[in-house]
Amino acid sequence: MESNQTLKSSMMEETIVNGIANILSTITILSCLFLKVPQILYIREKQSAEGIYVQAMIMEITGAWVAQGERVPFCTPLSGFAKVTYIYGIIRAGNADAVSLTTWIISVATNLARVFTVYVDSADAKLMANFYISTLLSTGVLLTALYYQRNRTPPPIKCRRRISSHRRYSRND
Repeated sequence: MESNQTLKSSMMEETIVNGIANILSTITILSCLFLKVPQILYIREKQSAEGIYVQAMIMEITGAWVAQGERVPFCTPLSGFAKVTYIYGIIRAGNADAVSLTTWIISVATNLARVFTVYVDSADAKLMANFYISTLLSTGVLLTALYYQRNRTPPPIKCRRRISSHRRYSRND
């Protein structure tokens, strides 16, 4: 009798966890459809895309295209490099005014949800590692953007090396 009760309890817990995973999967898919909308609206409102690197966007779009073909091993490096490039761009510009924090909060949340849903559905270690790394890098972009939006610093001044006056002109002049 007690083993039947334990079995029923275990099945109920599994059903609840699977239900939560299905709901999170649906929310994640819907969120990903609108992930860039806050970024687009933010850039439009600010009338500036300073701090957004074109290279990062190209890598991100390419990564999304690759992911559609279910070539996940190629998607992970592209997505990772895109996020690192976003971080680099923000730091280089010393400015994250054009970066929508909402977009990156959604990115972190959906990646965390994917870690959970993959664990529940298949416990595929490679996919879980992919989404875990993506979560860490999205968090890195979010924290970098947050820091630079609160502590705006001017970009580094590029100095030219001065040429001494005796080397400016050739002896034939």
